Amino acid sequence: MQFPDAETLAAIQKFVQEHQNEVPAQLLLRYHGKVPFDLPFAVQQIQARQKARQKLPSWCTHPDILFPPNLSLEQASSEETAFFKRSLVTEGARMADLTAGLGVDFWALTAKFQDAHYCEQNPTLLQLAKHNFPHLIPEKALHFHAGDSLAHLNTLPDKHFDLIFVDPARRGSQAEKVFRLEECSPDVASHWPLLRQKSKQLLLKLSPMLDIQQLLRQLPELQKIFVISVKNEVKELLAYFSDSTHGSAPPSDLLLEAVELQGQQALRFQCSEAEWKQEAALTENIGPYLVLPGAGIMKLGAFAAFSRKTGLKKLHGNTHLFSAEASDLKSLEGIPCRIFALQSEILQPKKELKRMFPSGKVNIIAKNHPLTAAGWKEKFKLKDGGEEYLIAAKTLHGDRLWHARLHPKNAD
Repeated sequence: MQFPDAETLAAIQKFVQEHQNEVPAQLLLRYHGKVPFDLPFAVQQIQARQKARQKLPSWCTHPDILFPPNLSLEQASSEETAFFKRSLVTEGARMADLTAGLGVDFWALTAKFQDAHYCEQNPTLLQLAKHNFPHLIPEKALHFHAGDSLAHLNTLPDKHFDLIFVDPARRGSQAEKVFRLEECSPDVASHWPLLRQKSKQLLLKLSPMLDIQQLLRQLPELQKIFVISVKNEVKELLAYFSDSTHGSAPPSDLLLEAVELQGQQALRFQCSEAEWKQEAALTENIGPYLVLPGAGIMKLGAFAAFSRKTGLKKLHGNTHLFSAEASDLKSLEGIPCRIFALQSEILQPKKELKRMFPSGKVNIIAKNHPLTAAGWKEKFKLKDGGEEYLIAAKTLHGDRLWHARLHPKNAD
């Protein structure tokens, strides 16, 4: 990327501010050959700001900020998830982000540290960071490092940092998506002793596809695991470690937590490692409500803890749906989940589905059932939509199918 000089950059930023709400493709046609700067670059900035308005509102209100190509923007954290990460760490003097990228997490985390080290191998992102962060966090002592961050780390004294944050790149040598620790760069499992040696706290952002049990086999010293969801979709898997010499002694038991972010608020569900390893209670009796734990709890696999905290029981050992009576619903307050009110059981789907859903629109949930949600759609010519639900599940007495509706308590 050829960075524009100060005068040209000022002209580009003026153009961006004046046209930030217009259609980018039309701007390319209207101003082709009529401006003294790189028009595609200016239009790309407008397009990026339009895409980032909800994800990075604070950045978009700042006229001096420059954005990278779309892929880097798509891969970046949102402000909402970055601010949550900041809440997890203890403040200190010095921090480093070893894979900073666009730098949204770096920007959020620096609020708790005076000295901030940005490390990045991509020269374009590094150049943008050197431009952006003096505008975003002018009060901080900023340091920028190009190239291999682990090689740089090796040159520093032990416990040089109060926090190291790592978000390993999840692209293989052929640009394919990868998620296992050993496939990502850097491989935090292989370099774990070095990371521990150089920092008092470690915060890792890992692929949501990563198996948590495998993660703990590779990094058994981890103290906290967080699954972060937004709108019931898992966005991030975070892992935290704090050296015993930093603040209070580390907890003797692993803490696992599912967090559903809702703007300025969050629904949080915690469990200990002992609770996490237990089996959930089962029931033969199906009440008038079925409860589906939130996506974060499902990812954690914290079904025994969910059962213990709510008093609810699962329909089957491998069916992650819980039966509930009306009197049980109060126990679900503040817990990420969806509650379904059963309307009727469907015993003859071939006859009943067409009559019940003449438009073919119905939302389908299949849990541990021979026919998947896609299978139900194909077999009975159904499609997602509307306020009605079909729930297919295996119970202790076999496969069953219900017509259900979301309970008003937590309707989407």
